[in-house]
This record gives sequence, C-alpha cells and structure tokens, in this order.
Amino acid sequence: MTNKKIWLGMLVMVLVFGMTVVGCEDEYDDDEYDDDEYDDRPSIPGFVRLDNHYPVVGEIITASYNASSGTHPRDPIGTPSWRWYKTTEDALSLSSVINKTTIGYSSTYTIRQDDVGYWIWAELSYSGNIGTLDIRTDSTVIGIPATATVSVSINAVYTSFSERYDVTVTLILSDGRWNNAQFYDTESQWLTISGTPTISSWNRPISFVFGRELEYRYTTASDTMLSISNLTATLNTAQLDMMRSYTNVYNTLKAGSPSSASVSEWTMR
Repeated sequence: MTNKKIWLGMLVMVLVFGMTVVGCEDEYDDDEYDDDEYDDRPSIPGFVRLDNHYPVVGEIITASYNASSGTHPRDPIGTPSWRWYKTTEDALSLSSVINKTTIGYSSTYTIRQDDVGYWIWAELSYSGNIGTLDIRTDSTVIGIPATATVSVSINAVYTSFSERYDVTVTLILSDGRWNNAQFYDTESQWLTISGTPTISSWNRPISFVFGRELEYRYTTASDTMLSISNLTATLNTAQLDMMRSYTNVYNTLKAGSPSSASVSEWTMR
C-alpha cells in the first residue's frame, strides 16, 4: 500500500511538472510575437531632391522633401531628420554602399576641399515613418582647377518609329565644370562641323550642361533615310580663351585629345 502511494505521488508530480513546462513553452511562444518587436509605422511617401547635382568646392547643396503624387498622396509623419554622407562608391542607393562617411546633419551641406572626388548623398528619415529616402549627386565633387583640357566626342542616332535623327557633339573638360554655357549660342564659334549630312542646316542645336560635359544636340526628321559619311566635329582652338570664361578653370584651358571626332554610321533605335 505504501509503494502504491509513492508511485501515485510521483505520477502527480510528473503531471504537474509536465503542465508547468508546457505552460512555460506557450508563454515563450507568445513573446516571439510581442508587439514591441514589430514596427507597424508606414514607410515615407514621396522622394527627396537636390538643387545642385554637379557640386563644386565652396558651393552649398540644399536637399528638400517632395510629396508623392497620386489620387491620395500621403504626408510624412513626425519630425524630419537629415543626414549627409560622402562615398567613393558609385551606387544606385545608399543601402548598397559598403563604406560611407557622415559629413552633416541639416538640410544643407557646404562642399569642402576634401570632398573632391567623392559622391555626396542626402538621407531623410521621419520619426513617425519607417525607413529612409536618399539621393546622390550626379557627379563626384568638382574642384576649382588652375588648368584643364577640353576634348570632343560625337554620336549619331536614328530613331525609326519617329523618323528622327539626332547628332550630339560633346565638349568634355578634364577637370572643372562648365558654367552657364548652355544659355549662349557658342557652338558655331567653338566647333567646325563637316561631312554628311550637313547638320548646320538642321534645327538650331539645344545645349545642355552636365558638370564637365557640354552637349550640343542637333535634330531633324525625314521620311527618307539620310546618308551619313565622315561627319566630323573639330574644336576651334582659337576660341579656347573664350571657352575658359564659361568654366571655373581660372588660368589656362588647352585642347585635349581627341580635339576632333568623326562618325560614319547611325546608331539605330
């Protein structure tokens, strides 16, 4: 009888202990889904912009938030926080950059001499939103050189569905940046263009500045295929001093290589 009581007591202890263990496991599982570990804040709508994508030493870059478009645009929530970085990596998003250096914490950043050669990034977060928005300059930081060279490139494109022809001549600085050259009719003085077709009879070229590059885009349309042969753009070296006045090169601008470029076939699109 005594043995039966002992065995019965042990069985009760096992059952109680087992229930206690099960209860502890259930409580642990609940902790795995604790609300404190789940961030249900919405992501930031919209995007950020920079007012200067080809920055030069001494200039200020301003970043700004732009609301998302759509039928029901949302506003960000909470307090904004800006952070600036510089990187040597050319990446599409800041999240894929391995090495970055923090350089500022406001919506503006003043470019310094030791930023030359670096990409500049602005990153925005909001206290009431999850995640961040970021944007990068379109070129690395540009210095203020005493001397530089300018070279020439040319390409010719035919777009079949619109029967449009585009010839782009580019003046490329080895260092420094073009300043406001897109606002003046300079290509006829700085370039000599020869060969076929005679693009000087086309529409007046539209010019664009992309930091070190100054593009002249000539365009025309034709329902018959235009021939192309030895279409050549040559730098007018007598105008180098005038060209320099449209850059931030403060001493001498020289002809680079190549100073003449040719194309003899259309790139088809």
